[in-house]
Amino acid sequence: MPNLDELKKLAKNLANNHDVLEDGKLSKSYFPNIEEDNQLLIKNYKTIYEQVKAKERVVPAAEWLLDNFYMIEEQIKELQHGIAKGFKDLPMLKSDSFKGLPRVYAIAEELISYTNADLSEEIITSFLREYQSITPLKCAELWVFPFMLKIALIKRVNRIAMRIVDSQKQKLEARKWADRFISCLEESTNSLHNAITEHDRNIKLLTSSYAEGLFQHFKDYGSEAASLIAWLEGRLALQGTNVEQIVQAEQQQQLSYQVSIGNAITSLRFLSGIKWEDVFEELSLVEQILREDPEGSYTKMEFASRDYYRHQVEILAKEAKTSEIFVAHKAVECAKEGLENSDPRYSHIGYYLIGAGREQLEERLGIKKRGLKKLGRNIKKNISAFYLASIAFVTFSILAFILYYVYQWSDAKWSGIFMLALVAVTVLIPASNLALGLINWLVSQICRPCYLPKLELKDGIPEKYRTMVVIPTLLSSEKRVEELIEQMEVFYLANQEKNLHFALVGDFKDSKRRKEADDENIVQTAIKAIQELNERYGRERKDIFFFFHRHRQWNASQSSWMGWERKRGALVEFNRLLRGDKNTSFSIQVGELDILDKIKYVITLDADTQLPRDAAKRLIGTMAHPLNRPILNEAKTKVIDGYGLLQPRIGISVDSASRSYFSLTFSGQTGVDPYTTAVSDVYQDLFCEGIFTGKGIYDVDIFNQVLGNAIPENTVLSHDLLEGSYVRAGLVTDIELIDGYPSNYMSYSMRLHRWVRGDWQLIPWLFSHVKNAQGDWGENPLDKIAKWKIIDNMRRSLLHPTLFLLLLFGLSIFPGSSLFWIGFVLLVLAFPLITDLAGMALARWRNKSKNQRLSDLLFEIRTFMSQIGLTFVFLAHQAYMMTDAVIRTIARVFYTRRNMLEWVTAADAERRFKGSLADFWRKMWPAMAISIAFFAWISVFNGDIWLALLISIIWLISPWIAYKSSKAQQKKVPDLTPEQIYKLRLIGRKTWKYFDDFITAENNWLPPDNFQVDPPVGVAHRTSPTNIGIGLVSILGARDMGYIGTIETIDRLEKIFHTLDKLEKWEGHFYNWYDTRTLKPLKPKYVSSVDSGNLACYLVLLKQGIKELVERPLVGRELVLGLQDTIRLTKADSKGDEPAILNMLLSSENITLTEWRMALNSIDPMGGEVDKQILSFKRDLDELVPWVDLILDPPKAISLENDAFRETAEKYSQLLGKLNSSVTLKGIMNNYEEILDSLSEVMSSLRRAGQKQSVIREVQNWLRQLELSLGKAYVSIKKFYQRCSKLADRIENMVQEMDFKALYDENMELFSIGYDVESGELSKSYYDLLASEARQTSFIAIAKGDVPQKHWFQLGSPLTLIGDLRGLLSWSGTMFEYLMPLLIMRSYNNTLLDETYHTVVEAQKQYGEQRRVPWGVSESAFYAFDLHLNYQYKAFGVPQMGLKRGLVNDIVITPYASVMALMVDPVAAMENIERLLSEGMDGEYGLYEAIDYTPERLPHKKKSMVVKNFMAHHQGMSFLAINNYLNNNIMQRRFHAIPMVKATELLLQERIP
Repeated sequence: MPNLDELKKLAKNLANNHDVLEDGKLSKSYFPNIEEDNQLLIKNYKTIYEQVKAKERVVPAAEWLLDNFYMIEEQIKELQHGIAKGFKDLPMLKSDSFKGLPRVYAIAEELISYTNADLSEEIITSFLREYQSITPLKCAELWVFPFMLKIALIKRVNRIAMRIVDSQKQKLEARKWADRFISCLEESTNSLHNAITEHDRNIKLLTSSYAEGLFQHFKDYGSEAASLIAWLEGRLALQGTNVEQIVQAEQQQQLSYQVSIGNAITSLRFLSGIKWEDVFEELSLVEQILREDPEGSYTKMEFASRDYYRHQVEILAKEAKTSEIFVAHKAVECAKEGLENSDPRYSHIGYYLIGAGREQLEERLGIKKRGLKKLGRNIKKNISAFYLASIAFVTFSILAFILYYVYQWSDAKWSGIFMLALVAVTVLIPASNLALGLINWLVSQICRPCYLPKLELKDGIPEKYRTMVVIPTLLSSEKRVEELIEQMEVFYLANQEKNLHFALVGDFKDSKRRKEADDENIVQTAIKAIQELNERYGRERKDIFFFFHRHRQWNASQSSWMGWERKRGALVEFNRLLRGDKNTSFSIQVGELDILDKIKYVITLDADTQLPRDAAKRLIGTMAHPLNRPILNEAKTKVIDGYGLLQPRIGISVDSASRSYFSLTFSGQTGVDPYTTAVSDVYQDLFCEGIFTGKGIYDVDIFNQVLGNAIPENTVLSHDLLEGSYVRAGLVTDIELIDGYPSNYMSYSMRLHRWVRGDWQLIPWLFSHVKNAQGDWGENPLDKIAKWKIIDNMRRSLLHPTLFLLLLFGLSIFPGSSLFWIGFVLLVLAFPLITDLAGMALARWRNKSKNQRLSDLLFEIRTFMSQIGLTFVFLAHQAYMMTDAVIRTIARVFYTRRNMLEWVTAADAERRFKGSLADFWRKMWPAMAISIAFFAWISVFNGDIWLALLISIIWLISPWIAYKSSKAQQKKVPDLTPEQIYKLRLIGRKTWKYFDDFITAENNWLPPDNFQVDPPVGVAHRTSPTNIGIGLVSILGARDMGYIGTIETIDRLEKIFHTLDKLEKWEGHFYNWYDTRTLKPLKPKYVSSVDSGNLACYLVLLKQGIKELVERPLVGRELVLGLQDTIRLTKADSKGDEPAILNMLLSSENITLTEWRMALNSIDPMGGEVDKQILSFKRDLDELVPWVDLILDPPKAISLENDAFRETAEKYSQLLGKLNSSVTLKGIMNNYEEILDSLSEVMSSLRRAGQKQSVIREVQNWLRQLELSLGKAYVSIKKFYQRCSKLADRIENMVQEMDFKALYDENMELFSIGYDVESGELSKSYYDLLASEARQTSFIAIAKGDVPQKHWFQLGSPLTLIGDLRGLLSWSGTMFEYLMPLLIMRSYNNTLLDETYHTVVEAQKQYGEQRRVPWGVSESAFYAFDLHLNYQYKAFGVPQMGLKRGLVNDIVITPYASVMALMVDPVAAMENIERLLSEGMDGEYGLYEAIDYTPERLPHKKKSMVVKNFMAHHQGMSFLAINNYLNNNIMQRRFHAIPMVKATELLLQERIP
């Protein structure tokens, strides 16, 4: 480590000597010129790599470059992205060797030079702190310092790489001459003399690299080259040196290169992991001053907010031509003076940096706005008038142009005021749409996105900010209640915070009666579910979940019993309830009600909204910031500053967007953006207030005070915009909620109809006075922008009707060309595409999106064109719908005053609309009628008939187009042939046999690592956490595939968990390896992060599987198929020879218990596996449903053919339906009393039969036996339930005990590869790529809450191209890294991971074709042995997908890679599996481990060798993949049914960059 005292002296000397150039401009072409460095580095890398491929010896320093080139490339990409933002404002040096370069770059170069690139946080902070003790650095300089260090390091690496290449070239040249000399030496002395003469003539000076190369080659040749060594000594003597000195010099030089490049690369890695935000704030002098904020909020803000303040300091310093430190001091000075004011905002520095006090601070700094800046300030003061005037100006300019065109084309007949007026009225709305689009686009390009500062709430949500998350909705059924409460559970798991609560606020559906039959069931279902949630999660607190439900009230204007004022009323009453009002209609209140009066904020969400992880806390932090706290006007009728309500940005869920072509086209870009930042919104950017759309956070007291008495009853449906205008809604664009999108056109259309009705209901608020809730008139508190928002919404609703009129009149009575009017309509529709393309071009010009590919651009254009096309197709129908909504609403508002609250929830609308073609024709008939009328009109006026005919036909078939575009898009998984399915099932059955045979008492019920067939080593008696996890879920998979019974499933699992309880652990984690016989951990004791993550994922999956075990039918097709597989395996090569009864059962839609019992009884003993399997199935019937044998042979008297016992027979038939068909253990437990009641009814009817007593006694005895069997079954099932419950509890405890924080490096924000228990340290290597099996660890650790979500986005995501497909690069390019997580984690359409899965399979196929072998490269055993003849193991991969070098050197194909690919490309995967089978890969336990094609390892004359081994985790992955394919991704569905996973699954939906 360098001497720190000397380093500090150097820093001070530099600070004293640096002379900064005033107003210097940095040339990008001159500095940093990273692209040139990149190209040079690539060239050097390729040179060295080619030498390695040619098996040339390379120097150690070259190894550093080869092994770390991918990391350097990533650093260069990051630098290029950073440079795009610009270094132009950095102070530059006036003199010295760094003249014209940024001062901070000179500092970086000097530091690297002095330390030989050996950097640490202490060295950097000490150096910069000492430098700043003489000369303070600007914020920008400090911020870019890591960039400058990286630039300097990369340039250093490049210089060393050039020297290495030069050295390598000299060594190659030396070898060439050495080979020639040796060849001549063998020929004759004369030829050697000639060669030496030629050499000396060409090479005057022997460099150390060249001379050392000659010497080594001569030395390798042996004693015969003594004369050559003597000659070399002579040549070197003439240069004043000798061989020993030159070799030593070369070795020292190469060592120097090795140390220097090693330090540089290590420092690059260090800089990637350093938390520069923390270092920056520690070093920034501006930061230290701002921390003196008198109000105290600055230090409590999140980093992005503090950074935003500092950026304002930079801007002000630049404008004032003073130092940033001076600006910071003045801001604090102003805030201290503000302490005298009772308003806490005045004592907060942010008020002067970004708030209303900015002008005061600028005055203190002597800033005087001139020219454009002065104009900009004046515009800002009158921004509303300027904005509206701009829209009006552009609108009337377009209108004037159109009118001039009309005037030019007018003839005597149609000229005059009437025509111009008609054109003006028709064109006004479309023209305003163009104007608004243009103005809003210009605003988005000119104005920076408005950023709302936030408190970090680092220690959680304080008591004073206690918040309730509510879902106000209609509860239409018990099932809907369960869905909503499950969703609430997911909200909680994603936002587990103290002082954060969750409530379902429910209303019944509208009814003609006060009460409906199912009302009580709905309420009881909700109460029970809420209580269960509080029991489950309320170990330390019981106040997490709440249920509030309102009773119906009569609404005369709606002629219905309903919840008062619907959602608006629910929130109004809920707010009153929170403030102690007992007079509400919330007749049901469940939860710890004592905390209600302490609720400060409410987050309201729609029923289909997702609340992402930590979003609630960030919303609260934004709301609680002093600058965002609401300020009321004097009348207390409106918020005039700050915000009473905050609306986050709304994204569309990937699932809902992918449901149909319609939703995919109109939903826009979906998926999670890992770099969510503030985005432009016109209203927020210009007026500092947004539009509320019903999802956000509000201040309860402000809402109560302002809106409690503001809105009359039965007047407002769409209350969101109005509420946002009263309490001033802010838009927080860097926090995103995820919402659903209508899957079909009709749902979308009905939703739009409802919204338009709501918008037009707000007409009264356009006037100067409005009524309040009591009906009293008062002054309208809404300002002109709030009124404009209402007008704008109304204007938008008229767009489609006016476009229709434009086409109607344009093709008939309007003067001019028909094409002109059609062109204008298309321009209006296409204008969003035009502005989007213009934005892309502008961004490209600004150098922000240089790397956007043409295919991406074409995709976006194609999507926009589809939107335009569909919008035109639906134009007639939309014109009708909007006109209907407007007219209907105007009539209701001004005349009838009825049905103002007509509403159907989005979920109910989706459910009611069946989506058949007939439904579309029926719902969209007005579009067809309009199309006919349209054509008739134009025909009457002798308009453009052919164009009219074309448009009419398009509108006429619009229902069919709506139907086609709205059809559910299922991910098309190509079907395999029956023959292929047969083969696949046999592979699956053989694969299960591995676990069946080896998870035995000998191995303490743990899966041994592998079984080697040839050479016959046998079982490897060791296991790992991954093997254990795979073994557990394989048992679950065996039940899915029908290979074991239900009771046996639990038996096997209990045995494994009994063993697991005995194993030694560390911090809840299992060690990497255990001996399966002694159960001792194998040394060295090590905890693997990836193994622990795998096990944790499989454990939570297993828990869900156990829950489903009691919910699935006891008997199903899977058992028949499983038994059939085993019989086929037993009777090898005798397909079709299995019992016919099994095929008969498979043809049945629903297999009854009696049919299954008869089938099992009818199969003759076959011995071995078949008999064992049948016994397992019979055991389930005997213990869990023992009545089966009884109902197989009921008394004849109760058969339906017996008229004498007709009633009894009918009652018995009903009972039989409950006991014989689709029987589940849960169903029996829940309905046991009902079943007994049915049995009693049978007995009662029997007594009423009045037939022979002997017959009745016979039936009664039989029924008593049945009753006893039912009782026995109930006891058995209850015991089974208890076993399942205990097992689930053990799993839950085991998962919770695994502390993943212990394996996580908080500074790097990455998982270490593991923990060495014996040394007590985390390994210094990390899992830093998203394309890795370790993402399972990351996912489950985040889901558990052990590590923060930001860790996921710290994982590297370098991309590669395979054809036109993009995919993530992994380290080794193995299928293991890519597809192992897919076994349990869903793939979401149109996301980065989804495209990666297809890319990697395509890359594998191409690589196999290129190497002329089957495809499927992954980590596996290969054909090489240790001393005990065990196969060796290694990661093999596809070079195009892996960063690791040397992947091309081996050709090892492993079948499990192809089996896993069934989940991506089943047809190609199965074809490849068949090819592998033809090469002898079929073994006793499925497919052998691998087939090695690497020539160097193969015996003589062998083209390949089969690695005859079976590895537990590869067998398990194959088995899970087969189970997923055959059973509709059952493991994925299970995993994603887990609430904890649902709360985290958005991470898997990262959008394609």
